[in-house]
Amino acid sequence: MSDPPPPPPLAPSDLGTKDYWDATYARELANHAASPDDEGTVWFADAGAEEKVIELLEGMADEGVLVKDDGPGQPATSFVDLGTGNGHLLFALRDEGWNGVMLGVDYSPASVELARRIEVARREGGPAEDDEEDEDEETDDAGPVFPSGPPVVFAEHDILSPSPPSSLPAGGADVLLDKGTFDAITLNSSVDTGRTTGERYVSNIASLLQPTGRLVITSCNWTEAELRTWFERPGAGFAFERRVAYPTFTFGGQSGQSVVTAVFRRM
Repeated sequence: MSDPPPPPPLAPSDLGTKDYWDATYARELANHAASPDDEGTVWFADAGAEEKVIELLEGMADEGVLVKDDGPGQPATSFVDLGTGNGHLLFALRDEGWNGVMLGVDYSPASVELARRIEVARREGGPAEDDEEDEDEETDDAGPVFPSGPPVVFAEHDILSPSPPSSLPAGGADVLLDKGTFDAITLNSSVDTGRTTGERYVSNIASLLQPTGRLVITSCNWTEAELRTWFERPGAGFAFERRVAYPTFTFGGQSGQSVVTAVFRRM
């Protein structure tokens, strides 16, 4: 018996092309060079998705499923961010005390350069938020606030390439993060050796994970049911584990969410 087909393809869009993202990040790189405070777009900001994902990961750490810092026999959870963009999610995790290995990959050289420049600025004590310390406390000697943990590493890598990215944590990552990258990939209608871009993505990412690692994927183009069809198909190697709750809307008698975040565990 053949495997069930994946969900119907999305209509092709410029957002599924490398040219689009190269131009986008070249523009954001130029903006950052002109104004270092401008670090570019925060993905799905209107839905608060980044905060929701961090809250999810914090809860998993409280359960003992993930580990924020190295301990006896328990190395800190490692992350690979697929289609990292400006690296904002990884930086936010660092700021929340996640001290494991972090690698952000993107096929756009301008994206990687932007993320690297932001990382350098953070390490050199670039713009930081004030802590609103008590006026009576002496703060004259306070220096810049540096992020904790080792530097975040960024590398140029095409997720549709069967070879692993450089700097991949030994044995694979504990957690893969995807915030809209699968969306963009499946907006590209190209087919290679009989497989769509979505099918190639699913077949490639399992090898980037530890044997029981997790994929945390956020999408605005696919429903939870459709994501489960993609990642729980025979041979895909994943099983659904949990979801993030977002506000729902009702239209035409049907309820839904504009954004979906799901966790899949490698089997």
